[in-house]
Amino acid sequence: MSDPQTLPALLADRARRLRGKAALVALPGAEGPEQVLTYERIEAEATALAAALQQRLPLGGRVVLVLPNEADFVRLFWACVLAGLVAVPVALPRNATALARIDALVRGAGA
Repeated sequence: MSDPQTLPALLADRARRLRGKAALVALPGAEGPEQVLTYERIEAEATALAAALQQRLPLGGRVVLVLPNEADFVRLFWACVLAGLVAVPVALPRNATALARIDALVRGAGA
């Protein structure tokens, strides 16, 4: 078997080969209790989100992800990849200057 050549193929490969294995353990926090995401779960949830994104955005469109480093970020990042979109991850703004930078980044990314 050859190595996956694309990110969607890599996720599908991991979901198949590492069935039931944890890909991410999100510790308790803003999202609630600890979450364990398997590769299969990430692929399934990202696929569902990707279908919704594809109905709203053109192929190659940019999506700015302004999210904390939590399970939702992983789901949405992979949804963008599977939908053929460009994910533009951005750290959460901590002040007005950071918010202005995000605004400039969004305009510059065409998102």
